[in-house]
Amino acid sequence: MGGFYGSVQIRSEDRDSVRSALERLARDQRQFLLGPPLNGWIGVYPNGAGQDFGVAGKLARRLKGELIAMLVHDDDIFAYEYYRDGRRVDQYNSVPDYFGGDISEKERLELSGRPETFAHLANDPAKFAAVRERLAAQAVQRDVFVSGLMEEFADALGIRNALTSYEYLHENDETDDIEGWDEFLHVPDETSQKARKRQADAAIEEELQRLREQGRLLAERGGLTGLLSPHPWLCPSPDGQGFLVAWSNHADTGEQPRPIERHGPPWSADPAATPWAIGPHVHGLELSPSGRYLAAANAAGEWKAALWDLQENRLIADVPQIRAVHCVGFLPDESAMVSVSSHGEEGRVILTPIAEGTARTIELPHAKLAAAHPSGSSLVLVDDRCRLFVADIASGRILRTRYVGGRYAPSPIEQQMKRQVQAQMASIDLGAMEQRIRQQYSAMLASLEPKGPSRGDDSTVQLRDLIERQIEEQIRQMRDQVTRSRANPVLNEPEHGREGVFRIRFDPSGEWLALGTLAGVRVYPWREVRDHDGDLARPSLAVDIAETTVESARGSRLVPGYIYDLEFDPDRARLLFAGLDGQVRFLDLASGQSGILLELPARPPIQRLALSRDHATLALIASPGMHDNGRNRRGDIIQFWDYEKISGA
Repeated sequence: MGGFYGSVQIRSEDRDSVRSALERLARDQRQFLLGPPLNGWIGVYPNGAGQDFGVAGKLARRLKGELIAMLVHDDDIFAYEYYRDGRRVDQYNSVPDYFGGDISEKERLELSGRPETFAHLANDPAKFAAVRERLAAQAVQRDVFVSGLMEEFADALGIRNALTSYEYLHENDETDDIEGWDEFLHVPDETSQKARKRQADAAIEEELQRLREQGRLLAERGGLTGLLSPHPWLCPSPDGQGFLVAWSNHADTGEQPRPIERHGPPWSADPAATPWAIGPHVHGLELSPSGRYLAAANAAGEWKAALWDLQENRLIADVPQIRAVHCVGFLPDESAMVSVSSHGEEGRVILTPIAEGTARTIELPHAKLAAAHPSGSSLVLVDDRCRLFVADIASGRILRTRYVGGRYAPSPIEQQMKRQVQAQMASIDLGAMEQRIRQQYSAMLASLEPKGPSRGDDSTVQLRDLIERQIEEQIRQMRDQVTRSRANPVLNEPEHGREGVFRIRFDPSGEWLALGTLAGVRVYPWREVRDHDGDLARPSLAVDIAETTVESARGSRLVPGYIYDLEFDPDRARLLFAGLDGQVRFLDLASGQSGILLELPARPPIQRLALSRDHATLALIASPGMHDNGRNRRGDIIQFWDYEKISGA
């Protein structure tokens, strides 16, 4: 994904007038950052990454003089609009047909730009002349990343702080290279909003302290501020009390193994060191049923799963995988570790023996999750196409294919659009396209031929050489793009289900299979799953989770009812589950009764929950900064709760 940059640059020194105009526009729920005058320009950065040129038109009608709005969209498009005394004088778009639709030759000509209309604004005429040539050349050979073109365009006009946007500055705090950042203003003023945020934070801390005093919240750790704040990965501790925790941040370029800590009683003390270290790019931890073995998933270039013997403190196996390891676990008899990974159309489930034996591999495109039935005979697999598979562990053969939530049925309009795109792809004549490209290049080269005696204009010669060098490259890219489009999996998509799955669990008896999905929890009788093919639509037990409104630095937003993790409480025969709405819920398998067990203060999204082996403590990994960005984003936290006390409540 490329960059999204956008701003309106006003030729003025009168920031008060610009601010007054922005305050009127802000009444329409718009937000802006207003920069100081720099080199004769005042920068305005509207929210929405400055992708709406309508803001420039409204500003131009309120301000006399000249302004230029410019944007980069996904590093594919560079566009600008130039206004003088409230009227648009010039406009440019490097890819006018980027979003589809028929563009007439008149419209294409109007969007080709006439930068000579504002050449008088140029800070450096030589640079401006070079930029004019690059703008014209985009019609023939597009830059791979047009952010460089925007940077040169702004530099030639003497504009500062062009390659940024409201979101990068205000939400991501990417301000290190921003000139005059200390003088930027937010419109509308955020003083009252910040005061409310401080009051809300204080109320949350008071509630956490009350829960500590009651003995419900045993400890909270992590939550450092910054992009390199480490994420905790945990599993129950082999000693029965507490948990093993490894902290890892995939943005950290360090290659040192991560120490494993033990978090447990007494909770008032710091975590205890252990003799074990794994990593460095940990992506998941799972403890074997006996507590002797540890499986570690890895990511961020460490495409492997690691199998450790904790009793002997030795690495049994490093298992190479396709990409980041999504899931690790064990067969019930501890005969093998299971690891799952996929990338694109490839997917692989590997069963690595703990003692002697040969690893077995199940090839499964888009593989995502795995869970072994307590009997040790079957393996349930899920892919990212909302399909569930039942595999025989002994042979590795796929026995059943089920569609979670029922099969997805494309609407008639979707089917028609798909057929149209497929027909268009099939009708493309690559030879004719190549001929047209060569004709365009020939016309461009002819236009560069001198009309009289050659004076050895270096810039013209360089541009002609550039065009000649790039013609074959553009033809090659065109052929590659058409080939990729024809092979697009969206056009050749197999049948898939309706509900994405984040977690799968068996109850200890193996009678029930539970799924945490994007809409809630679904619990199925294992026999029904195992013995049939096709739709998996009507569970015996289900809890639907409605959308929830959450507050963040970006304002209010609706979040869906994603359930990220499941855990069984065997003592009470109930399923625990949690997800995006920041609440821990329960579902009694015998009665079907469900409810809320725990609501976290401020309700941060919960990514992981686990019971200690003695069932005394519930551990949660929560993400208070999930809906925020930037260097001030709070990192993920671990909370440890007295399970008996919150269950009694």
